[in-house]
Amino acid sequence: MNKKMRETDWTIIYHTADSQICPHIHRSFYEKSNPSANILYADGREYFLPDPHSSHRVKDVNSGVKLDISKKAMKFVKKDKLRRTLVLNHDKYLRDWLKDNFHKITTNNVAFFEWDVLLNKELPPVNIDALHVKFITNTGENPWFWMKHIEKIDKNISTGVAPFGTFYANKYFVEQIIDAKYDYLYDQNLFCEARLRVLAELTQTKIVEEKKIHLGALEGEEVPVGCFHPVKNKINTTPLGKEN
Repeated sequence: MNKKMRETDWTIIYHTADSQICPHIHRSFYEKSNPSANILYADGREYFLPDPHSSHRVKDVNSGVKLDISKKAMKFVKKDKLRRTLVLNHDKYLRDWLKDNFHKITTNNVAFFEWDVLLNKELPPVNIDALHVKFITNTGENPWFWMKHIEKIDKNISTGVAPFGTFYANKYFVEQIIDAKYDYLYDQNLFCEARLRVLAELTQTKIVEEKKIHLGALEGEEVPVGCFHPVKNKINTTPLGKEN
């Protein structure tokens, strides 16, 4: 018998653009800290590799440049160039994955975490009715660099959101992400965080700044209770300690 879902239950989408380059290294932390959550492991690899999938040639849909991202070729590709390709495009791959797997989202609350976010705390029993992000950007004296991408679509939007690595939404907002009427937005050459902000505007979604949605990187192998980003190396210990 299936458990009846509550409005405060969670679906967690732990995603990566390519599991062979950026694997789900913190999987055990997610499963141990949120045993009752519906955890989905999204992998964008199959959505940008051409057929047959044995090929390692991938086209950057923003720049049109073809990169060889096999492990051997990575030694000869500048790290920043590869990172830029994945960062600019991985929300498109995530969207394609969501189209095929939307039916697996069984709750109102949906939490998105990139591969280098380590979640070692139980998500709060709340009902999400907005887009929760760590920072609302472009509110200080220094302009947010990616505002120029937002202004391509709507010059009336004055703020951005960051980072794409961790955010909370509800199932309705995820449904808007995959709606065909926003295909044009995902065809644009936009930074992922800029696109997320524009979509929130188009769907009239309230944005909530939640600065403790994740903390900074870890030092060493000790993992207290909390959510941490970025953590790009696999941690071998899984204790639940005191929350920062």
